Amino acid sequence: MKTFEEYSEEHIHLYEVGEIFPLLKNSILSLRKTKNKINIVDLGCGDGNLLNQLFHEGTIKKEDSIYALDPSQTRLDRIKNPNFKKIRASGGKTKLKGSNFDYVICTQVLEHIKEPHLVIKEMYRILKKGGKVFLTTHGNFEEHGIPYDFFRYTRYGLKYLAISNHFRSTKIKPQGGRFIAVAKFIQTLIPRILKNRYLVYIYYSIAMVPIFFIHLVFFYLDKLDKDKSLTLNYECIFVK
Repeated sequence: MKTFEEYSEEHIHLYEVGEIFPLLKNSILSLRKTKNKINIVDLGCGDGNLLNQLFHEGTIKKEDSIYALDPSQTRLDRIKNPNFKKIRASGGKTKLKGSNFDYVICTQVLEHIKEPHLVIKEMYRILKKGGKVFLTTHGNFEEHGIPYDFFRYTRYGLKYLAISNHFRSTKIKPQGGRFIAVAKFIQTLIPRILKNRYLVYIYYSIAMVPIFFIHLVFFYLDKLDKDKSLTLNYECIFVK
């Protein structure tokens, strides 16, 4: 069985600049209307990819107190931005001061936590009154990060975790519905069977254009799925 550090060595995501979750960006910017400086922490920050994107776009600033927390020292060592305060700790025991943060980020972490209620409880403890959590986690997805993959969630389970830990408001949004999920399944089906990296490379070289059009068509078809009760992922805002 691989240790967490060994797993971290195999999954490197250094400072890619891509699309920020609109819900995350807008909710942070809403804090700017009343605060010149915010205290923000990313629980399970990994290589600092998301924080760096937010910093690159100007959503978080040099004047803010920015904390990057992860249980893997290997991943923390990859973070080179001197504006980030790096802390090695788990989400359930952050060692951070209580009622001190305006914003907590936790993306694609909760499914890897054995005791998720402890992490939600810790988020509540470290947030100021009125502070917010932005959280994403899987609804339906293949096993990954094995053996550190424990749960899949429904919107009702996520709401229960928030309300039972005293958060007063929740917003839970599916990231796509059935058609998006099927498109992802089609994209990954053959590579997961082939496994050999060379064969996977050949497959994507041949199938890249058809896969692109499948995703494009299914993206628009997904608008027909109104309830989106089958989704790959959820994004949430919890308010203390």
